[in-house]
Amino acid sequence: MKKLRIKLKHDPTVLLDPLFNECIKEAAGMPDLVKEFDRLNGTNLSRKGSPLDLMIDDSTGRMSSDLGKFVEFVREFVYEPLKKIETDEWWTDEEPKK
Repeated sequence: MKKLRIKLKHDPTVLLDPLFNECIKEAAGMPDLVKEFDRLNGTNLSRKGSPLDLMIDDSTGRMSSDLGKFVEFVREFVYEPLKKIETDEWWTDEEPKK
């Protein structure tokens, strides 16, 4: 299997965050999410099509591009909201300040 190069629109250091990596793994493991992402974005992460079409996708770099879109989607709609919740005051074990 060849390595895929994913170009990110935003800060690539997010890839070092274990929470982000967990978000990617969980999202990629949800077949319905991937299927709907493919449908809405015109991607083919579900790897549907003839073997020839899939080889063309691989050789033209479409798979890398599609993965980059998915990673950006997860960052924007899963990871960042989770990080925001994690840093909000109401999401702590501490008693509220009076």
